[in-house]
Amino acid sequence: MNLYCVSGLGGGAALFGKIRVPNIRIIHLDWIEPRPKETMEEYAARFVHGIDTHSPFALMGVSFGGMLVLEMAKHLPHIPVIQISSMRTPEQLPWYLRMGRYFPIYKWLPNSYGPGNSYLMRWAFDIRDKEREAFAEMINKSDPDFVKWAMEAVLHWPGARPPRHWMAIHGDQDRVLPAYDHAHQIIPGGGHWIIRQEARLINPLLQKYLETWCEAQVEGSGIFD
Repeated sequence: MNLYCVSGLGGGAALFGKIRVPNIRIIHLDWIEPRPKETMEEYAARFVHGIDTHSPFALMGVSFGGMLVLEMAKHLPHIPVIQISSMRTPEQLPWYLRMGRYFPIYKWLPNSYGPGNSYLMRWAFDIRDKEREAFAEMINKSDPDFVKWAMEAVLHWPGARPPRHWMAIHGDQDRVLPAYDHAHQIIPGGGHWIIRQEARLINPLLQKYLETWCEAQVEGSGIFD
């Protein structure tokens, strides 16, 4: 089974480097260039073309990627969807980020996120010492034009109803998207970067969820229809 992974704004394939699930192939979906004024819904409709639908698969997204996989699921019915450190409605966006709708300072962010500007981000993401180097590398490799488009898309996203086959995993100490009350699985003490820092806890959750889904398909139980 293939697990298609969609990263957050400050990450790439390395974000999923610690995700290991038996009999599951991890495939990172690289961003495509957004069109001017394109909404998240419109972007998702194009983004799904990167998926091989001829083989069994699931979707997993982190943060912004978690919102995107909900939109992708509209075009891929009956597919299991996993959100990590994400949200499903605009009401779950913290007030200080919602202010960006009225004061879009993100549009004037510098085109480089140098190490000197990363302390606040390390605090927000609750980055531990052993992950600082990997975190800084991912942030510095991010495309500033894509980040600005994505911020605009998130702030004007109406939200999406989760599909039936949906699991949300969230840390209860997430400072970026603190709305963990909707999650099926809560990681105690976990921040926004649980996909790497708490992978040892996330991996068995993924394995159990995907194995249950696969078994249901084989048995034809109809549980996930």
